Amino acid sequence: MQFKVVMFSEKEFSILQNNCHSSKDDLLKGCTGTAFCVRKGKFTPHELVSKNSTCIDGKSREEICERFQKIKYFVFYDPHTFYSHVVAFHSCYSLIVELEKTANIMEGTGGEKFEQFPWTATRSDQLELSWDAQKLMLKYFESSLSETTSNVESFYNFWLIK
Repeated sequence: MQFKVVMFSEKEFSILQNNCHSSKDDLLKGCTGTAFCVRKGKFTPHELVSKNSTCIDGKSREEICERFQKIKYFVFYDPHTFYSHVVAFHSCYSLIVELEKTANIMEGTGGEKFEQFPWTATRSDQLELSWDAQKLMLKYFESSLSETTSNVESFYNFWLIK
């Protein structure tokens, strides 16, 4: 019996594993600029977002991942976007903007969520700390994959008996 758990692709997970063992200078070499997404958040000006920044809203996942390989910063306004995690696979700095305003729009999504995801900065002065925490992301997803697989197996076994 084989279970397939839908999460990040094997390629993305492999990229993250490799990046955790590479130097920041090597990973960021040639990376410039900023991409951002608003989605369900509320856009407000930010020092990293300029007229030269790329908005990824509405682009395909392939386009977005290709862009992540070229940028240095990803700024997002939607606390629920999957891309806040995907961007770390591609070794970009990840920053959520205006948590207190976002939390007012979407109840229960304030800064407390990002304390458990330390690879995401909540302020510009946390970018270096968030970079250093990307190794924690690898552990987080390894644990999540193991737990998800176990839950799916338990669910399957429950219904197999019925």
